[in-house]
Amino acid sequence: MLETGYLDSKNGLGLNAPPNDRFRLRKMIRCAPISTEGYTTTINTSSTRSFTRYFYGPRVYAGTAAQNFTRSFSNDVVNDAAKAGINPPAADYSLSVEAAFYHNRTLRPDSTFAPVPELQRPDADVHLIFLAPTTVLFSSRIEDPLFRATTPAGNISSLGQGGTLQYQQVFRPDAPALPMACTEQFQFCNGPESPDKCSPLAAIQDALDFLYAKLVSDDSDNSTRHRFDWALSALTGPAAVRLKEVVQILQAQALLATDSLYLGMQGPLPGDQWQLEVQHWHMTSLAHLQAMFVLAATGLGDREIERFVVGPNNTVETLLCNSQVKPTHPSLPSDILIPIQSH
Repeated sequence: MLETGYLDSKNGLGLNAPPNDRFRLRKMIRCAPISTEGYTTTINTSSTRSFTRYFYGPRVYAGTAAQNFTRSFSNDVVNDAAKAGINPPAADYSLSVEAAFYHNRTLRPDSTFAPVPELQRPDADVHLIFLAPTTVLFSSRIEDPLFRATTPAGNISSLGQGGTLQYQQVFRPDAPALPMACTEQFQFCNGPESPDKCSPLAAIQDALDFLYAKLVSDDSDNSTRHRFDWALSALTGPAAVRLKEVVQILQAQALLATDSLYLGMQGPLPGDQWQLEVQHWHMTSLAHLQAMFVLAATGLGDREIERFVVGPNNTVETLLCNSQVKPTHPSLPSDILIPIQSH
């Protein structure tokens, strides 16, 4: 489990405002590799080729089932490429994600799969992440449940000192893809610390509904609503990056394991590599969130891109943009802030 604690909108995001005009944000992620036993089927396409289907809930499109399975992965990536007369794909990982977003305990139409009962969490958004090593080989036996590679794949040779030929046993992945399930929850609090001014920890849309219905309902001049609209667009707008977007956009580049992947050979990995990856994704999404606020004030530095940027739309949003602050130095505590000039 990873959580941010309560991030103050000034100290954590740089929105400079008096205490009564601030808000707090809390984000929690829970992830775990999940079993494939009883959730996969091997389908033979010929006497020598096959693929594996994963059944954690049907793929959906606009709320309607599009396929009765979640994902399919070839068991013969290299053979399939050779049969088609093309070069084998580069030895790298494939990282993909399916998402189930909930609202009022019902699946939202922008979800990409409908989880089986064992994976349903109507109080959270659910993500199903698949790691497919494709043609990657492993220099040592890997017990990590997301990267598991314990099947011997023969020996490779290399020249050692003095020109002598050396042999090393290598391993291949135990499955064409290994899955991990994650839940993502949010909580929003209005004003100074007080439990009765916070939404429940919930799926993001439910937390937002509670915020606007219960916590800013007495906002006669809409100033509080405008503050939240401006701030929360970084979490809900088209440029928002939460867990799904980190995996979906970066794909294999989101993996720390690739730091020791060379020419298709994966170096040794610890037994908790999957935990290191999740922590990295979590921190990546938070870094992007903070950057969104700074860039809103400083600009992107590219006029071609900036013409697509949506700027402040009212007096409150303009004031927040002009009052943006940022850390003075990466090594200093995050609550040491200086003002920056808006563009």
